[in-house]
Amino acid sequence: QMAVAVENAIAKKSHLLVDAATGIGKTLAYIIPFIYWSKENKKRVIISTYTKTLQEQIANKDLPFLQKILPVDFKFALCVGSENYICIRRLSRYRQLGLFSATQLGGSASGGDGEGTLENIIKWVKDTKTGLKFEIDFAVSDELWHSICRESDICLGKKCTYGNRECFYSKAKAEQYKSDILVSNHHLFFANIASGGRVLPTYHAVVFDEAQNIEEVASDQLGIEISNTGLNYILSRIYNPKKNSGLHRSLNLSKKEKEQFIDGVVAVRSSADIFFSELLNKFGAEPKVKRIREKNIFINTLEHSLIQLAQTIKRFRDKTEDEEVLAEIKSYSASLVSLNNGLNTIIGQIYDDYVYWIEILQKRRRGIKIVLYAAPIDVSKVLREKIFEKTSPVVLTSATLSTDKNFSFIKERLGLDESDELLLDSPFDYRNNVILYIPEDMPDPKHEPEEFNKKSFEEIKKILEITQGRAFCLFTSYKMLDEINGQLSALSADPCGGKKYGIFRQGDLPKWKMLDGFKKSKNAVLLGTDTFWQGVDVPGRALECVIITRIPFSVPDEPLTEAKMEYLERLGKNPFTHYQIPQALIMLKQGFGRLIRRKSDVGIVAILDPRVKTRQYGEKFLKSLPACKNVSSIEELKSGYEELIKRVDNTE
Repeated sequence: QMAVAVENAIAKKSHLLVDAATGIGKTLAYIIPFIYWSKENKKRVIISTYTKTLQEQIANKDLPFLQKILPVDFKFALCVGSENYICIRRLSRYRQLGLFSATQLGGSASGGDGEGTLENIIKWVKDTKTGLKFEIDFAVSDELWHSICRESDICLGKKCTYGNRECFYSKAKAEQYKSDILVSNHHLFFANIASGGRVLPTYHAVVFDEAQNIEEVASDQLGIEISNTGLNYILSRIYNPKKNSGLHRSLNLSKKEKEQFIDGVVAVRSSADIFFSELLNKFGAEPKVKRIREKNIFINTLEHSLIQLAQTIKRFRDKTEDEEVLAEIKSYSASLVSLNNGLNTIIGQIYDDYVYWIEILQKRRRGIKIVLYAAPIDVSKVLREKIFEKTSPVVLTSATLSTDKNFSFIKERLGLDESDELLLDSPFDYRNNVILYIPEDMPDPKHEPEEFNKKSFEEIKKILEITQGRAFCLFTSYKMLDEINGQLSALSADPCGGKKYGIFRQGDLPKWKMLDGFKKSKNAVLLGTDTFWQGVDVPGRALECVIITRIPFSVPDEPLTEAKMEYLERLGKNPFTHYQIPQALIMLKQGFGRLIRRKSDVGIVAILDPRVKTRQYGEKFLKSLPACKNVSSIEELKSGYEELIKRVDNTE
């Protein structure tokens, strides 16, 4: 049914929205029609995903499978950011000039067994066919990778001595231009939009899978972000006094010129210290996210030193004949000018249709991180002009694209005026395989947050005793996550406290390591926020319970959300019903969808937030979920779960 709808959209050159639940096989349903269309018409199609997991599944599993079984010869290519590729020229140059630190040469930063060292990288380069970082099976520090990865600003292109035959990125780009199907991701796709089309090859049709995230990614890619850590990174590349490394070592400078060069960097660092200290004085040093509503409430005291340093670097172009050093000069001076322009844009609030804010974070090892942001409030006009009016067909699909069985919310958010639409129910037997548990007498989290948190822990503890772990606990705030984590950790560590659970807290490990550890454990509990509500696939017995602590409403005083709500108010619309409820509906369905990933899966979804029953809007949330067995007491939950597991055990 979905494949036919895609064929019709292709034939009519119309846009198509498809809400297809997990298990439908939507990936193959859109890929196959586009493969035939691409070959017959000699046109290129881009498939864009939100998660790396789905992108790799399509590129490494689905498309190779179709190449074997379809009677049509087609080519495809994986598209990732160029910084994911190693640069052979940079690796060789750093080795020749001795620019690597002792840590990079001799072992890991933690003093371990040498994983992530230059030696291991060199061995890997001899064997790899792609040069992609995520294929490396040992740890590589960010510091080392940034020294040897491909960077667009300093790439020599045709002037590079390694040329197209040895350059991994050039070979990948060549394959992209030969391909009928490109497998990209939303971040790269919108980086291409923001760059005016300089990132990806020309395309004639687009499929957005996991399309519920398009607005968020577009806003992020079209915005501005400036931080003290980002500036420090640029300055350390230009001149690092601790290691006596940087651009000056590659220039033939006199003693006086070297002093001018270093003085320029020191001047920017000094100005930066003053500038960011003034921001802390104005907004406070404690962690926060705060909207900046007024123009010019602080001064760009960095401007003079930034421009001076950019000009100083440019002036030394005649001090080298090395093409890479010339590219670095051009890149660093442009970065300093761009940073200054971004600061002026944020301080002067140049764009009326943008929102501006500051975020202050306490980093455990690196002190305070201060970030200034600007982002478009409404991306619908840009998406309409840059995508829907320029390209057809565009297919958007997800398991959570609709709200209240229609697509009006997503169409309004994305600026999509006309489209074909299709809603497909799941083939999974939720009624017999899932128990929905909504406990009675839970305190209201808005009016009694402390009591709600206390009662939530008691409920979580009871549920985990029933399932013996095997659970995701999904939160809407780190504060509650940390509170529950502390309580569960104390319980698990107590020899008299019953079953011990392997607890995985978001932020303690990289996401992939957490998921890998969770899947291998027999009784793990994973505590996560927004990252784990969607795009995570754990089929089988490892995950038999998803606990949703609160309805995932966007935080109303978060700057971008607040600005969107104000914008809707100016249009005469109720922001709660037109934005917050539909957005929360989509995220709740995503959280619910973590449980059942294949027909044989069974388990519990617990919603601890009583507002799904006590508030008028709560009915919308419950109706948005698949029909399944509902219980409200822990006794019913226990007996129902035992029946499910007994049935599964008998089947196996």
